[in-house]
Amino acid sequence: MPIVNLIATPVFPSKVIPKGATKIGTRRVFSEDLPEKYSNQLVGQHSGTCTLVRKPQWWLCHAGWTLENVGSGAGKTGTLVAGDFAAGQPPFMAAIFGGTGDLDTVRGK
Repeated sequence: MPIVNLIATPVFPSKVIPKGATKIGTRRVFSEDLPEKYSNQLVGQHSGTCTLVRKPQWWLCHAGWTLENVGSGAGKTGTLVAGDFAAGQPPFMAAIFGGTGDLDTVRGK
């Protein structure tokens, strides 16, 4: 089973979940390119939504990743879908619902 570590970039806390959002139903939509950590080469995209569902600061988030040549060894290509019921500000741990392509067996724990 492939092992992939995904870390959100600064766009997530600063643009998706602002500290001042207090109205239930506030939704943030995000999309960003994912550069590889050391070479800065583009390896995929990360997109999704977060909705304020409960005060104070409880967010329901769903996100998807398209990834190319990631992971150890020869590199894996595919998509992942994840979600989280998060409180406060990032960092968050999200459950991976599933994947496609080389990542079709990836699941969250």
